[in-house]
Amino acid sequence: MKKNKQLSWYQKDIRFSSNKMNASKKEVFYSELFTLMDAGLSIYSVLLLLAKQSPKQNNLFVDLSDQLLNGSTLSQAMRNSEQFTAYEYFTVQIGEDSGNLKIVLNDLALYYKEMVSQRRSLISTLSYPIILIFTAFLTVFFMLKFLVPMFEDVFKRFGGELPEVTKLVISFSHNVVWVFYLFVFFFLVAYVFYKNFKNKDWFISPWSHFLLKIPIVGELIRKTHLSRMCHSMSLLLSANLSLEKTLVLVEKMSFFYLIKKSLQEVKENLIQGSSLSQSLSKFSIYDSKMVSLIEVAERSNQLSFIFKKLNQQYESELSHQSKLLGIILEPAVILILGLIVALILVAMYLPMFNLSSSFI
Repeated sequence: MKKNKQLSWYQKDIRFSSNKMNASKKEVFYSELFTLMDAGLSIYSVLLLLAKQSPKQNNLFVDLSDQLLNGSTLSQAMRNSEQFTAYEYFTVQIGEDSGNLKIVLNDLALYYKEMVSQRRSLISTLSYPIILIFTAFLTVFFMLKFLVPMFEDVFKRFGGELPEVTKLVISFSHNVVWVFYLFVFFFLVAYVFYKNFKNKDWFISPWSHFLLKIPIVGELIRKTHLSRMCHSMSLLLSANLSLEKTLVLVEKMSFFYLIKKSLQEVKENLIQGSSLSQSLSKFSIYDSKMVSLIEVAERSNQLSFIFKKLNQQYESELSHQSKLLGIILEPAVILILGLIVALILVAMYLPMFNLSSSFI
């Protein structure tokens, strides 16, 4: 029973538990659309079935089915619902026009499955170090708030000059509550600042560059977004969409500022006669391996295939680096915690040793 409850909690994010269609819900949505249509059901019947199974999303699916009943296509209905991105309804439209709707729906399901899988992998990697950091914070807070004052009372009774490191720790313990309040205040201010200015170029551009410069984590962020970009490029190009139109849709779909901004300039460069590889090479976010492979693909007219392979390579590298991050973070946090605790204990016991030496 306990195991089932844990599994239920872990899978909670993939259920239709709220009105917003996030990545997890879209994975389920496209997967069920593909599966049920492949079983012979019409789109209209599938949407009605999903409406019955998902009370929280009932209004959305009923609205989509009503629009289909009134003569709209699935892509038109998705566009009117405001729950789907331009990338999604244009991709579905391509599938409708080419007669490959089921293939497109399956590709969209795989796209969001990869997105959710990458997010869960990162959360799984970071969860234990985060718990360790939280435990370390509580441990240090407890020692400074309660343990150090007890030693301070003992030192006052015996008198004498205290070592500098002991004075420093005792002084810090007097202000630990204020430091805690200051930390919480800083965190709240930073959160509000980010929420208000996260879409401003003057903020998001340096912030994105900063994220990429974080050791290991920066590479994870870069390859995560490159993997999604390559998957999108492969899907749209395989549907015989022009490169210019593909870049427009991928740019709208991208969640990372540096990729979104670079694709805007890449589109302009293509109009002026530059190749895709030449345009991408101007931006540091695209590594030389990626640019070289795209250059070869342009010569052989195999862009869709190369982007698919690049997506697979980045996914493999992400899996390896996520595990590496966990391997590095866990002992690093334990080591830092041990050093802080050791420093506090040494600072508290050093006067004791000095006092015992004076009696000898």
